[in-house]
Amino acid sequence: MHNLRLIFRQLGRTPGFTALAILVLALGIGANATIFTMINALVFRQLPVERPQELVGLYDGDKIKKTDYRSFSYPGYRDLRERVTSFAGISAHNIALVGFGEQDTTRRILADLVSANYFSVMGAPLSMGRGFRPEDEDPAQVAPVVILSHQFWSRQGADTAALGRPLIVNGRPLTIIGVAAAGFSGTSIMFGPDIWVPLGMSDTLSNSFANESDTKLADRKGRKLMLIGRLAPGRTMADANAELAVVSAQFETAFPDESKDRATTATKLPHVSVSTSPVRENLGAVAALLFAMSGVVLLIACLNLANMLLARSAARRKEFAIRLALGGQRSDVVRQLLGEALVLALCGGLVGLVLAIWANQLLIRSFATVMPFTLTLDLRPDVAVFLATFFFCLLATVLAALGPAWKATRSDLVTDLKDQAGEDRGGAMHGWRAFLAPRNLLVIVQVALSLALLTAAGLFTRSAVRAASANPGFNVESGVLIDLDPSLIGYDEAKGRDIYDRLVARLAALPGVEAVSIAGEVPFGEITLSRSFRAANTDGQAAAPPISAHYNIIGPDYFKAVGQTLLRGRPFHSSEMTRGETAEVAILDDALAAKLWPGVDPVGRYVEIVQEAADKPEGGVRIEPRPEDKAGVKKPLLVVGVAPTIRHNIFEESPEGTCYVPFGRDYQASMSIHVKMNARAGSDAEAAAVRSIRNAIRELDERVPVLRLKTLRQFLADSLGLWATRIGAYVFTAFGLAALFLAVIGLYGVKSYVVSRRTREIGIRMALGADHSRLVWLIVKQGLQMTLIGLALGLPMALLAGKLMSNGLYQVSAFDPIVWSVVPVLLIGVALFASWIPARRATRVNPVDALRSE
Repeated sequence: MHNLRLIFRQLGRTPGFTALAILVLALGIGANATIFTMINALVFRQLPVERPQELVGLYDGDKIKKTDYRSFSYPGYRDLRERVTSFAGISAHNIALVGFGEQDTTRRILADLVSANYFSVMGAPLSMGRGFRPEDEDPAQVAPVVILSHQFWSRQGADTAALGRPLIVNGRPLTIIGVAAAGFSGTSIMFGPDIWVPLGMSDTLSNSFANESDTKLADRKGRKLMLIGRLAPGRTMADANAELAVVSAQFETAFPDESKDRATTATKLPHVSVSTSPVRENLGAVAALLFAMSGVVLLIACLNLANMLLARSAARRKEFAIRLALGGQRSDVVRQLLGEALVLALCGGLVGLVLAIWANQLLIRSFATVMPFTLTLDLRPDVAVFLATFFFCLLATVLAALGPAWKATRSDLVTDLKDQAGEDRGGAMHGWRAFLAPRNLLVIVQVALSLALLTAAGLFTRSAVRAASANPGFNVESGVLIDLDPSLIGYDEAKGRDIYDRLVARLAALPGVEAVSIAGEVPFGEITLSRSFRAANTDGQAAAPPISAHYNIIGPDYFKAVGQTLLRGRPFHSSEMTRGETAEVAILDDALAAKLWPGVDPVGRYVEIVQEAADKPEGGVRIEPRPEDKAGVKKPLLVVGVAPTIRHNIFEESPEGTCYVPFGRDYQASMSIHVKMNARAGSDAEAAAVRSIRNAIRELDERVPVLRLKTLRQFLADSLGLWATRIGAYVFTAFGLAALFLAVIGLYGVKSYVVSRRTREIGIRMALGADHSRLVWLIVKQGLQMTLIGLALGLPMALLAGKLMSNGLYQVSAFDPIVWSVVPVLLIGVALFASWIPARRATRVNPVDALRSE
């Protein structure tokens, strides 16, 4: 307690030093606390269920094509559940987007259609009500019941009397029978369903997102389910896989058409993604990069504090010499100095933790604006975060204070007792020996590390600027995008087609509208449709391997609405927009045409759709609700035109290609409407058009949910890919600016300290007639030299950082000349400024006062 009182008294005597030290450490520790909180939530934190380590995912894979996986059918799930004994239980579920009706509006929410034992297998008891009964999952039964997530229930007012009330889903009333426990979000900690519905409602609630296939849940060919198992007591993953291999062989004999060359395996259940195939959540590389960047910031902060402590201990060396001369122990002095550093580190850690909480809340709010589902990622600090922050404080104490404390107690007592307080023995060193002084070496290392961080920040900022101006391949100016889904209010295909036909005609009649059309997918959107294609075999040769590409269902005037002109061939006729045999035509983009028929005009040739693939969203969250497994090849499509290539993903290295089919061939309830306005209308006219479009939809059918209505520029700016690029730029820029700030403080502190300790020398020079400008240059020159040496040492680290980040940059080289020109100049400029301030202040001191200085 005596030492603690002494520590607080010493720190209180120098409030400027104390505040600056706490700020420096807050930046370093706060950066690491922020990154650790994110990594802890995504990697280390388990699902909030009972014994999460017992949960496994079951996957149906092809024994020949090792990377080919598919969903399970309901009969197959029941067979598996009844035969396998290595699991205490196996549950099934299927993610779906449904419409939630409240008052006069309908909005899209995420639902999970689950088996009756889902909550018991997951180990997640409800907070209110009851779970589903076994008969609720029977496809022959229609049990209109629903369980709410705790987050959804809270948003609806957290009414404890909600049980027994109806909830309108896809235009149908479902009775609320339960509320899930707080924090439970299903199998993913990043996003979760708003409601859970029994499997028995699957066919009733089907829409284009929940069930693209025409098969019913009871059909063995209707593969729509993902399976989750809980290992039985005493069983291991190896035991389960051994039994699954035996059962898979039995299924292959009993159901050769469906199970030939298939095998079911169990692996660790991912807790970020939801997929029908085993997903390796390889977050280690990203975590290592972020920790490396934040670690560099902490290291710079510790070097900075070490420099400050060196200067502080040098000023107190006579105090330490007197204590040692009077019989004090060196360990007591070291303990006091380490205690001072620990107090500073704990205070800096507290401030840094507050900064980390604030930064993570900003991240969550930003992510929620682009996330198409309910975000459940929890970045609030827990015990692990507090312990990690305390560890960062201890680490900062050791790195920053151990060296200065050791040096302070290794001085010559006789010399220290004779020295005047105002003199600095190391300040008179000149030439290369001056740079070997510990405080100068620390500044040089800070500059080197700052160069690496600022280079990374510059590259990511350049990448974000390039991505923001990326050309998707169509005209985004004067365009408005509308997302609708009539199935969310229970409309069938006939009613849905009628809605789209009438709405397109109504919107086309609005003033200032040049073209209107519909499309099944939008580039840079959350959901993309894909299929596997191959050129139709007309000459008897072996069929070519299939090529995966985008699949877009479009209406008339689509290319005019997106500002494109066909390269060859013709657009779709109006007759091809109605369901019928005449709709077996397609338009390919230039990229897919070149892959299928290199160097040959594809117009007039036929393309086959080999496999109807699942929807897959771009971005960090991978969701595959319903991979299809339609046997056989459909009737070939006649290629009638070739369109320009469109970019679908911001990080798409080479375009996959797109196949366009008319709305008459396929029906999809969820469609996007493109409205092209007059290019001369301007932004005010666009805003007026948005209001007119919303009114036109309400007049047509006020029940139709408008899921999105914004200009194309706004849509692209809010896309998940561009958001990720911007966030990366913000994070690295924050790290870079923190490093720059710390480097400037370090250089300024060293020069200020050197100037203050050389006051008598400067006074003598000025008394003898030294020129002020030469004195300023004498001080500034050493700061510039340290900066140049730091830049030379930091060059290899900056090159390595750019190389490691090259895969995450958009159309920016790791050796971008602008970044490599601006960053060194910026560092040199701030270094000159940081050195000039104390130099200018020193030359304004009266020589008489300088000669009297101690």
